[in-house]
Amino acid sequence: MKVGDSISATTGRFKFVKSWQGQLIEESEWIKNMIMKTDTRGVNLVVRAIIGDTTYGVEITHAKIGTGTNPVTESDTDLQTPTVIAGGPLHSIARGDESIVSINIAHLEFFISDADLANGTYSEWALFVGTEGVDEKMFARALISPTYAKATNQDTTVVHEITLNN
Repeated sequence: MKVGDSISATTGRFKFVKSWQGQLIEESEWIKNMIMKTDTRGVNLVVRAIIGDTTYGVEITHAKIGTGTNPVTESDTDLQTPTVIAGGPLHSIARGDESIVSINIAHLEFFISDADLANGTYSEWALFVGTEGVDEKMFARALISPTYAKATNQDTTVVHEITLNN
């Protein structure tokens, strides 16, 4: 097995869970995402950490949702159209406490309240390491297909899994 073969076996997927006051409204199918594989993004950050390069972190610190439709490429550094929430500044979703790791799967959940996500249709999603707008590095990105439609009285949880295989 070549080193590149191991790296290409890193996969990610996510799904949207709509709820209101603790009651499930709808759950999407799993959607695959691209784990970035270029210098200082995605899997390269893990490789750097393994050899002791701590210049960049590998902890997923935030995620973004947006409305862009450009195809995903390994050289992406941000979403095409990150969402502005409630007329405020560019907003990223802080990672919640629901982070679980098994032997080879990292399980993350991002909760976005009804008040924090404007009603609308969303078409892109990404994970990041680092501090938003300062030293953030994209870890993974996807187009949401089918798109995610958010309406009034809907909280959103995004369940994201990253799997490392050999």
